[in-house]
Amino acid sequence: MGRHLKKELTRVIALPDLHLPHNIPLNGIRAFISYFQPNIIILLGDFLNLDCVSHWIQDKHRLVEGQRLKKEYALANYELDLIKQQAPEAKIIYLEGNHENWIEQYLDKHPEMEGLIELKDHIKGVDEWVALNKLYKVGKLYYTHGLYTNEFHAKKTALALGANVRYGHTHDRQNYTVVAPQNKQGHSAESIGCLCTDDMPYMKNKPNKWINAFNYAYIRADGTFNDHTVVISNNTFTAEGKTY
Repeated sequence: MGRHLKKELTRVIALPDLHLPHNIPLNGIRAFISYFQPNIIILLGDFLNLDCVSHWIQDKHRLVEGQRLKKEYALANYELDLIKQQAPEAKIIYLEGNHENWIEQYLDKHPEMEGLIELKDHIKGVDEWVALNKLYKVGKLYYTHGLYTNEFHAKKTALALGANVRYGHTHDRQNYTVVAPQNKQGHSAESIGCLCTDDMPYMKNKPNKWINAFNYAYIRADGTFNDHTVVISNNTFTAEGKTY
């Protein structure tokens, strides 16, 4: 379908917070990527969970036992290969999340490892890296991992950035729109859920408001856009008239 759309439309898919290997089944999303044929695929951060360098469990030897950074990097490359097979022409953008930043925090404590374990040196097939808390822009739509985790994080993001922003990090869905009365040109900030399971070890079985979802967008030549956040229920979703 996607490959037949007019060239002036840029098609973007944003995948939030997979936390590999704690991800939900991704077969349906890969099938949609194949159908939609995005020009750009954005990994919105926390693509990897990076348990082996987690500061949450660094002193809990039972949880760290058996965890290996090499294994996590191999898993990331495997999943990226599967994604790229669905849309070989797509540009892959990797936004650093707070979990990826754990590598830098580990290096701050172990500078002797510098040059040996950095993410960019071990994950292949990424066209552009975006540092933690930085923005990636496509037309008039911005993407970031997520800046805030307070109760009304979408409102805070919309007011702080003054732009249309889509982000992950909080694992929930929330939207806040600001409209300037003098010109009616509004902008919105929206958290678009996550693609990880809701039984992450650090949650310790506590209830949460996490939502499995992803976002796709059509961006026109003038930068204006329409985007859609698709909620996944029981590993099933419907997008563009097809059920996956």
